Amino acid sequence: FTLCAVVILLFGSSCANDLPKAQVLDRLRVLALIATTPEVLPGATVTVTPVVSDVRGAGRALSYTVEACYDPGLDYGADVSCSHDTAKVTVGATAVTLTAPRYTQAVTTFNITVPSALFTTAQVDALTQFNGANYLVIFTLTAADGEIEQVFRRIKVSGASKISKNQNPSLTGFKKSDGTAVAALPTEETALLAVAPSTAAEAYSELNTNGSFEARTETLTVSWFASEGLPELTLQAIDSPNTYAPATTPTYSPFVAAVVRDERGGAGVLLLTP
Repeated sequence: FTLCAVVILLFGSSCANDLPKAQVLDRLRVLALIATTPEVLPGATVTVTPVVSDVRGAGRALSYTVEACYDPGLDYGADVSCSHDTAKVTVGATAVTLTAPRYTQAVTTFNITVPSALFTTAQVDALTQFNGANYLVIFTLTAADGEIEQVFRRIKVSGASKISKNQNPSLTGFKKSDGTAVAALPTEETALLAVAPSTAAEAYSELNTNGSFEARTETLTVSWFASEGLPELTLQAIDSPNTYAPATTPTYSPFVAAVVRDERGGAGVLLLTP
């Protein structure tokens, strides 16, 4: 059975109408956790900026907590947890204030110091020391009424032999598929593209198991979100248009948010407002 079929069998209703759409900001959400430096040396302190959305919360009380630890092996099926790491880092409850009209913004930052002995603790080989080991950051956002959103990100930690570390990509604006710049949220159905500078996709080297280096270039993707209306796609390549269809009678102050990611932990966020 597909997920849709299971929903219909269990609840007797349509998937299309009942399953939440990831691109619509109609509940408590964390759009991104942006690290000042997404790739660092062991022992570095990283400042992380959460970008939070709570469009329907109307400014309700929110707070977050953080746990950080060496990656237990998420790529191999391990749980998103820091219970394995007795030296885990914690950040206590931190108040979050979102302001009208969009209640979507960067909030209070937090700092994470990566252990200087990370490679020893995680028993990482020389290959991974160059390409990078993952340090896990678990972010839990809680509303006063008990609603919870938990997300995680990984900070890449590489050794001194890797001189050029990854930097965050950014977005400079939006345009239509014909190249026309878009300065304000469209009031009619429009094919939108997020614009990144030509330097956003970085070239980098990756060490192979045979000791050779392979030249690579990042592939940028964009995650789309909207308070109302509907971007057609949730995730796509940076150079692909996405159709935005505004709501006929908006309930909230409408906006679109685009999150650009570089596949190596870098990220940037830009809002398009009326």
